[in-house]
Order: sequence, then structure tokens, then C-alpha cells
Amino acid sequence: MKIWNPQSVSFENYLLSSEVKVLGVFDASNYVTERQWATASDGTQIPISIIYHENLVKLDSSDPLLLYGYGSYKVCIDPIFKASRLSLLDRGFIYAIAHIRGEHLIDKYCCKEKLCINGRSAGGLLIGAVVNMWPDLFKAAVAGVPFVDFVTTMLDPTIPLTTSEWEEWGDPRKENFYYYMKSYSPVDNISNISISEKSQSTELSILVTVGLNGLVQNGFRRSCSNSNSYLNLGEKAALHSVKLSIGCCEK
Repeated sequence: MKIWNPQSVSFENYLLSSEVKVLGVFDASNYVTERQWATASDGTQIPISIIYHENLVKLDSSDPLLLYGYGSYKVCIDPIFKASRLSLLDRGFIYAIAHIRGEHLIDKYCCKEKLCINGRSAGGLLIGAVVNMWPDLFKAAVAGVPFVDFVTTMLDPTIPLTTSEWEEWGDPRKENFYYYMKSYSPVDNISNISISEKSQSTELSILVTVGLNGLVQNGFRRSCSNSNSYLNLGEKAALHSVKLSIGCCEK
């Protein structure tokens, strides 16, 4: 698989930067990549990178789709090639990276019943936030070590990294930041209305991967240990987990 880097904003010129050897039977010509644009509520054009196997998808909204998003720390999730995605693509999935909106994909590429979302760490915060906002928009959600209680964390300046994170998230000790952050904080916006009451057509499955003692910062670990919310989550994870992660890195 050849990796091409755009040499201009218009993506008209590309430079071959590297070539990745894919083991087994593989034909790069079977895969199609696209760049689509979604319009955000404020009019901003949001790019979406899409890849699929041209012989296995219909593009009539009936195909399953896995949407990935991150959206923090000014990090650009480049649409690089990963062989690990081939298993999905070869089973008829569409894979998309939203930079950073996803609703645009419904109608042409997939439908609510086949839209899955994935995010990790700060991207897990994104997953928690959108699931609260639109629980009937997705079929499945994967949140890897999600940063879901970030208001509580950012309120404690004794936790390592907290003060340096205020530039990214805002300082919730200030009233305007506190209410804005709380407006989309996943743990502060869980609805009492069940998914089935909101939508009869979609049941959302959620996989959350966590580390029970994952972060090396002792202050953060003490904060989690002293929180009833985290204690409850830890008990459930110990009973029902299918995967454990350490911090932001899987083992």
C-alpha cells in the first residue's frame, strides 16, 4: 500500500512518502478513498476521510460504517493507511475519520441502524458527549479509556497536568467555563430517559475499555479512588470487562 501526502491545500498534487507491505492477499486497487465535507452548525466546513472496498459496498445508506473521531489538543488525525482496518473493509464496512462531525454520513453512506462510532481518551469524551446528545443516532459506540468526568478533574489543581490542561478545556473554577464545560460533560448529562423511550428503532450498544489503576499520576488515581462514580465504574468493570487498558496505551 502506497502512502501519498498532499502537497497543496487543494490536494491536487501528491508525493509518495512511503510504501507499506501488506501480508496475505491484497490488491490496493480494490479500495476507494474519498474526502467529503460536512457543514457544521456555525457554517464551518468539516472534512471527513472515507475508505471502503468498492466491490463490497452499495453506497445506498445500507452499508455498515465505523466512524472515528478525536477532536482535542489541536491534533489532526491524518487519514493514514492501517492494515488493521482491512478486516472491516473486506467485510463490507465503510471506515471514516470525521475531523470532527459525523451526522453528514447518514443517507448516502449508511443509516442509523448501521452507524458505529469510536474514540479514545479525549476522543472517548467525544463519544460520551455525542451519545448523550443523540442516543438514537448510533447502533454501537466504542469508548476507549474515555475522559468522561473532566469537569471534576479540572476542578482539582493538585492533580498532575490539570493546570496545563486549562488552556485546552477551560478553567471550571471560573463560572463561564464551568457551565460551558458542564453542558457537554458526559457524566453530567446522562439522561434518565432510556434509549428505548427515545427511539423504538435503534438500540445502542456501548463498549467501554478502562484501566483500573492505569494512570501513573498518583494524584489522579487518588481522585478516582475517592469518587463514588469511579468506584461504581470500577466494580462494574471488574465484573463485566472484556478488555483492560493501561492509561491511553493498550496492553
